[in-house]
Amino acid sequence: MFISQKVTKTLPSTTTNSLSGNTNINGTGWLPIDFTSSTLGSSIPSLPIDPKNNSFYYYTFLSNGTNFELDCILESKTYKDKMTQDGGNRSDRYEVGSSLVVGLPQGDKIVAFWQLEEASGIFVDQTGVNNGTAVGGVTYGQTGKIGKSIRLSESTHGYINCGTNSILIGCDKYTISAWFKYVESHGNNQLWTFNAVGIDDPRIMFNYDGKIVLQLNNVNYRSFSQTSPVNVIDGNWHLITTVITGWGQNDIDNAKVYADGQAQDVVSTVKTGSPKARGLFYIGGGDYSVHGYVDEFIVWNVNLTPAEISTLYAGGTPTRALYTK
Repeated sequence: MFISQKVTKTLPSTTTNSLSGNTNINGTGWLPIDFTSSTLGSSIPSLPIDPKNNSFYYYTFLSNGTNFELDCILESKTYKDKMTQDGGNRSDRYEVGSSLVVGLPQGDKIVAFWQLEEASGIFVDQTGVNNGTAVGGVTYGQTGKIGKSIRLSESTHGYINCGTNSILIGCDKYTISAWFKYVESHGNNQLWTFNAVGIDDPRIMFNYDGKIVLQLNNVNYRSFSQTSPVNVIDGNWHLITTVITGWGQNDIDNAKVYADGQAQDVVSTVKTGSPKARGLFYIGGGDYSVHGYVDEFIVWNVNLTPAEISTLYAGGTPTRALYTK
């Protein structure tokens, strides 16, 4: 899409794409800007969408509230080289806008991405490596933060078993991020866990009061617990992001939890005991699953920076623009 006239608008801090198929020009379409109050309104009857507009070829709008970017994948062999020559920070998309680095963070470092859109069967990992299977109380096709989501039931131990792929569990740095919305607190609910042995498996949990707890164990069984002062049980979607450093064969050097893009206070404890190894990766958790909705679950093999995590949250959703195979 090319606009030759400057439009002065307050930009929303969001990420949207044309996959919705909504072409309204009044701000409710996939491009969330109201053109009807400008002279452009008479010349743009509807927003354009990609001719294919499928899960690979689509338009994306990204904004941090100050700058914006529009991008897409070019299919034509004649113009494909423009994706590496547009001055943007991604070589796999054609980028235009007032800033070409607005895009959501480090898509090339994603090692697992479950969009959780499925209506039944296998939960597809967009990297093609760590497909998950439902166990216990899992309800498909729920309204999500973007598109569809799943609902997990703590009372019936619902979770997604994502296996033991070495890429997923063999790094010494991680960023793990997911949107969730609570139904109600059941205590000791797990948003994710590496299901090793016993109660001290690495995990993100929620207490009865909705506070976030991070517990980590490495092979030397050194445990760090973090408790957030933020109560996230309020019926709204929240982005929970966990950054872990030095979680390989060495001691954990640093671990931090972010709620809605903001770092949370830390309460740390250290334990000693028998070595523990990471095992199966679960969305939810075996005996203590989260009681609510989960969407857009992503794992990076790097530590995202605080600024990147803030951008991730401000974008509204870690959308399909974040990762393209």
